[in-house]
Amino acid sequence: MRNDFTRLNFGWWACFKDTQPDMFEYGTSRAAAWDCPTTVMRHEGTFESNPRIADNLEVIRRWEDARAEGFLTEEMKEMLKNLEEEHILLINEEKKFELVPYAPLTTADERIAAFAFERKGGVYAVIWHKTGEGELCLPLAAENLCYESQLGDGDLKVKTVDGCVLLDLAGRRYLSGSFTLEELKEAFKKASIKE
Repeated sequence: MRNDFTRLNFGWWACFKDTQPDMFEYGTSRAAAWDCPTTVMRHEGTFESNPRIADNLEVIRRWEDARAEGFLTEEMKEMLKNLEEEHILLINEEKKFELVPYAPLTTADERIAAFAFERKGGVYAVIWHKTGEGELCLPLAAENLCYESQLGDGDLKVKTVDGCVLLDLAGRRYLSGSFTLEELKEAFKKASIKE
């Protein structure tokens, strides 16, 4: 069935103006677990109206590239079949694929998307603005924070104002530092966006 493209299709997903990267991360990871294709339907104007379309397409590209390269082992595929856990496919500091479990963070503002994961002995968050752009005001200490558009780039500036770090929030971004998972969870419960 794989050879003649008749396997079950995990796709036929509509892409709306509010479709988010985590939705495609979930769907494409499940499709990869069972070696199934995915399909995204494009309705006129929806790609242009979605502020996260580049991030959504990047998620799909990563999963398809990982599948084409044979990155996913049978053990990884079994892990992805566990519906109680979600995963993110990262491109790490060595520009290699890395698969880690991640979980949503509760946020004070519904426009903030944030997921936490642990790797290399540290705590990370992948974050983005769901509906546009703005600055994230996050009550965390600025020391030892690393804010990146891609892991290993260390390319984004962190400002501090009134005990909060201000982070440019547009596309998907990665945050790491010397905080614990509990400290990160508490910070996102108090986070806000400045437009």
